[in-house]
This record gives sequence, structure tokens and C-alpha cells, in this order.
Amino acid sequence: MRSRNVVIGVVSSVAVVAVAIGLLLVLGPYDGDEVALPERVGDLVATDVAAAYPDDKDSSKAIEGARSAADYNSDAYADVFDGAAVDTRVYTDDELRLFVTATAVRADAGPLLPQNGFADPERQGFALPTVERTTEGDVECLLLRSQPPRAGSDYEPDEAEPDAVLCQRRSGDLTLQVRAATGDTDLVVDTTDDLWDELD
Repeated sequence: MRSRNVVIGVVSSVAVVAVAIGLLLVLGPYDGDEVALPERVGDLVATDVAAAYPDDKDSSKAIEGARSAADYNSDAYADVFDGAAVDTRVYTDDELRLFVTATAVRADAGPLLPQNGFADPERQGFALPTVERTTEGDVECLLLRSQPPRAGSDYEPDEAEPDAVLCQRRSGDLTLQVRAATGDTDLVVDTTDDLWDELD
């Protein structure tokens, strides 16, 4: 049962990131170089290796499902970028509760933009935007909120946290996107920088 839940979590995470393909508006050149994400980043381990399931003797289905979902997403990105090298991996914590999806492509994806543009929170009656763009160093992020606090409300700090964070770092021939359904923006930013150091 645990392996099945992990497969569902991994497939869902990769499917969410696949939606980000719609955000890639500027296609850069493909230089033919390979790209490979590491098995570990910080305290996270890839869900397509046995180390992610230390207490599960029958992790083969979870590993197979993780690899299949990642390959599908990578193939879709490669089609968008005219055959550019792509690697996708989903990382998890030791409790298999947090899933962080990373996709690296040997092309410049252009700026990170929301699929439906930026909506004015005041016109929507919200105190905070549903999609907020932030930058930290070389990392740009979109903070996604499904139900921001209402305008004029006395909301708590945790109510301002996003439901999901999508971050991106790019150069002329490499783009890395990292996404997680978490309000911990720093975690996603740090993971993006750590993975970038492994790729660059």
C-alpha cells in the first residue's frame, strides 16, 4: 500500500510539473550536451532509487513507476525543445511526505511566467496574489496560492504561505525547474541552487 501511495504521489508531482511546459515561451538553442540530475540533493533522495524506501522490501513497483513518470515528462520537454537533452527526477524526504520535482533541460526556457498571467489581487478581493513572482539571487520563483487571505482580513503568517512553489534557474544553454507542493519557499530555492551546482 505504501508503494502504491508513493507511485501516486510521484505521478501526480510529475504531472503538475508537466503543466509548466505551458510556461516555457522562449525556446533556446540545443547544444547536444547531456544532462543528469543526481540521486540526492540535501536531505532529499530520488524516488527512482532503492535508498528512498529503506523500510520497504518491495519497492520495485514504486521505483518503476517513478522512472516511468519521469521519462514521460522528460520526453514531453524534449519535444518542446526540439530534441534537447532532458532529465527529470522526483525527490522525497525520509518520511515520503514531501515530493520535489526537478526538470533540467539543455536549452534556455526564457523567463518564468504564469500560464494565465498575473491577476490583480485587489480586483479579486484578495490580500495577496494567487500567483506571485519573486527572485532570490539567480533563482526566480512563482508562489502559487489557491485561496489567498481575503482583502481586509487579519490573517496569520501561515495563511500567506503559498500552496506550491515553482522555481527556475537558467543560463544560455541550461534551464532547471524545481517545484513542490509546499509553502517552504526557501527549501525550493535552496534545492534549485544545490541542483544547479551539480549540473553547471
